[in-house]
Amino acid sequence: MLVCPVSYEELDRLIANLNTSKSAGPDNIGPKLVKTVFADIWTPLLHIFNLSISTVTVPAQLKIAKLVPIYNKGDKKLACNYRPISLCEQHSALASSHRSSMK
Repeated sequence: MLVCPVSYEELDRLIANLNTSKSAGPDNIGPKLVKTVFADIWTPLLHIFNLSISTVTVPAQLKIAKLVPIYNKGDKKLACNYRPISLCEQHSALASSHRSSMK
């Protein structure tokens, strides 16, 4: 699958559509903070995204996720009554959104 480079406009749209009620990932940077500092970080963020696309590699730091157990039902003392939720870094979520928009 060919993935086109990310433009400033695309990155701006992806950031604007971030759900600020979502939790932060392992880096403890939540979507609200990303939206707040976007004007200051868009240049290096755009460079990282486009470098990742052109080299077809994902930096190891963006592959890290925080696993959180979420209670489903039943006895709360039993591990089998929980399901895992993976909290990814906001950069990973943005990259995933870009790939999804290209389909």
